[in-house]
Amino acid sequence: MTNRVDAYWQFYIQNQGVGKRNLTKLWRNNDLDAVAMFGYVPTTMKEKIKYLAFKNIKTGEIKTLKVTTDGTDNLFYYKQQRRDAERDSSLRHTLADEPYKYTDLNGKHEGIGFTAWVSDYAVMNEYRDRLLTPGEQYYMYFASDAKGTFAYEVDLGNVESVSENGKTYDQAPTKVTKADESYDEALQGKAILIVQNQFNGSF
Repeated sequence: MTNRVDAYWQFYIQNQGVGKRNLTKLWRNNDLDAVAMFGYVPTTMKEKIKYLAFKNIKTGEIKTLKVTTDGTDNLFYYKQQRRDAERDSSLRHTLADEPYKYTDLNGKHEGIGFTAWVSDYAVMNEYRDRLLTPGEQYYMYFASDAKGTFAYEVDLGNVESVSENGKTYDQAPTKVTKADESYDEALQGKAILIVQNQFNGSF
């Protein structure tokens, strides 16, 4: 890091999980009573992540939720503070310019450029049009098609869980956690989505 602006940029994007994990946040829209998810992946993964897949741990049934990666990148900073900075794209350092080198559940990653992804909203409550059912747990991964064909793991990096709207693990009705030794060995360390009724306590 060479200056204060770059230091703040690194602090901000790492706080968002860029280069650390590929799931940043679960967001419940209270008006829709539905949940969306978003995060960041290396640009090399962009063309393969078309859906999030949710495999019911009890039944094996797979549900999918569409993911968008086009027009989602809006993080940048100006490398120079000039009056014409907004008109000169060469002065912007964006996620597409960000170098990376790290290892996660999907292997080693090295290159330049991240892409943001965001899912559609999904109903995860006791409604007829629900995608996922309260009281169930789902192995969650990125899929290349609506059938749920595996593409990449959802990786939480160095955090143990991500809960909706920044709530604590116990407060949140939807949360993603790393499978521990209580799960099947093939799932351990992978992303598990836990769905509860919105006003319930711990699972």
